[in-house]
Amino acid sequence: MRLKILYFALILFGITFAQAHAQIAATRKGEDKNSARVARIMARALARCRSQVHGFSKISWVPPTNDDVQEIEAMGELAVVPLSRYVDSERKDGFSELIAVRLLAAIGGQIVEVPLRRALASDQWEVTRTTALDALSSISKDRARPFVEAALSDNSLSIRQRASELYRLYYSQAK
Repeated sequence: MRLKILYFALILFGITFAQAHAQIAATRKGEDKNSARVARIMARALARCRSQVHGFSKISWVPPTNDDVQEIEAMGELAVVPLSRYVDSERKDGFSELIAVRLLAAIGGQIVEVPLRRALASDQWEVTRTTALDALSSISKDRARPFVEAALSDNSLSIRQRASELYRLYYSQAK
């Protein structure tokens, strides 16, 4: 009898394990699909920033198109993790992080606050940091306040100036 119970328990465990494994594999496949979709959007956006002029490579800022933004907004929170990887990338090129921050801002909500806070790191391009500060402030003035206040004493003049503008706009009457 004990042997039958043990055998039944092993079969049940095997079925449960197989189902869990299949669910994990499906989740990973979905994440890979979302990452690939975000990667295509980012590649298109970055390609528009690069051109050839008289045989020379030219790099100039071109913001994400409305189509890019709408596609990311349609993905919603499914795009947050893949976009966060661009913000967190050790290989900084400026435009990748800036485009990712702008697209995260388009998604909006609390779900994007953590990657936007990471975009405030001093190793990010100043334009990216300013954009992240603006995005955080637009999502929640109250939760952005400590970051705006910290930015008031940033090493970067442009960050300090923008933080000062945001502080006057949102918090100067609050004191």
